Amino acid sequence: MKKASMLRWLWVLTLGMMSACSSLLGIEPLKARDAGIADAPPAVGCIPDIPCDTGLSCEEGRIQCMDDQSVCVAVGTMPDGSVCRPAAGSCDVPEYCDGVATSCPADELVATGAICSVDEQAGSCTGLSPDCVPGCVAGTPCDTGSACELGEIDCASGAPVCMAVGMKAAGTICRMSSGMCDVSEQCTGDRPDCPEDALLPSGTVCRALAGDCDLAEVCDGSSAQCPNDVRKLSGTVCRGLAGDCDLAEECNGSSVDCPSDARRSSGYVCRAANGECDVAETCNGSSVDCPSDARRSSGYVCRAANGECDVAETCNGTSAGCPNDARRPSGYVCRAASGQCDIEEVCNGSNSTCPADTNKPDGTSCSGAGACFVYRCVTGGCERFGSTCGACSECTGDACEPTCAPQCPICP
Repeated sequence: MKKASMLRWLWVLTLGMMSACSSLLGIEPLKARDAGIADAPPAVGCIPDIPCDTGLSCEEGRIQCMDDQSVCVAVGTMPDGSVCRPAAGSCDVPEYCDGVATSCPADELVATGAICSVDEQAGSCTGLSPDCVPGCVAGTPCDTGSACELGEIDCASGAPVCMAVGMKAAGTICRMSSGMCDVSEQCTGDRPDCPEDALLPSGTVCRALAGDCDLAEVCDGSSAQCPNDVRKLSGTVCRGLAGDCDLAEECNGSSVDCPSDARRSSGYVCRAANGECDVAETCNGSSVDCPSDARRSSGYVCRAANGECDVAETCNGTSAGCPNDARRPSGYVCRAASGQCDIEEVCNGSNSTCPADTNKPDGTSCSGAGACFVYRCVTGGCERFGSTCGACSECTGDACEPTCAPQCPICP
């Protein structure tokens, strides 16, 4: 059995065993996808930090669990010397990762004319196929060493010699792309050599945005590899405020997606009261907008009266401010007279309080022949025996008579 056939048989057998084990355990094997999302085993959920295939032969990937999904994330390059493409035949050579590039080097074959063995018969390599060609077969396509040149085996000398017989057709790929920032080169149809290796210009997007919290990667013009996939920094605003009752969403530094749109909680004050006749507006928990600015109803007391000569101020229904503090007009009776010997008090137009209660002086005429005495109107007789009539008089039952006291000047 040929070496290549043996390798392919072993590979198929390995895949079959893995598939059978997965079926028995109820686990679907991880599969690389273009977006880097790996299918998570439904029975056990996402298992982080297990190896996964990023799609690049020399790139190492590990599973990360993001938003209930298994994401295959690149964590670096495979170690230098790791086989990324095994030999497919006796005229093929294996390719190895170099520890720097994420792609496997271009497939190389054993040089044209190299002696190989096929079923115990001497044979030679053509430089175009991994398989050994028995003996010397004239006209067998071969590699002249020039990527855009056609060659055929010539046996005239007794040994296989690769002779140039023409040019490969224009557009034939002569150098495969070695990375996302590299381009494949094509033959021109009139030259034996492959055009010079070129890279995509600096600034060319090599990995587009995958979400509002992702960053697009661009080529630097000097490397064939696209820079590592990165996200916007944690705390970067990915959805700004749409209103006073909205919340700005921020990236978390790991997910490519912006968090779900959220609102201020119901009852959150979105517009504070701007005066005694204004009311504070609050969010309702669903709308991004603050309710329309409202006022206290007309007649609402915004400043209570602070005395008999003050007046209560009320809102007018349109202004946010309470009207200026006003007073009763000068002359407004704030305390009516309680009798003939009392005096009514009136406001002075500036103070909020009523003046102190005062009475008419003693002796002021009242009720015709009467006179005010000790805040009351009397008509010549005492109100009761022994009541005081004044500082130096005393009621004797029907009149106020002078009395002797140390402070009275009439005392002997």
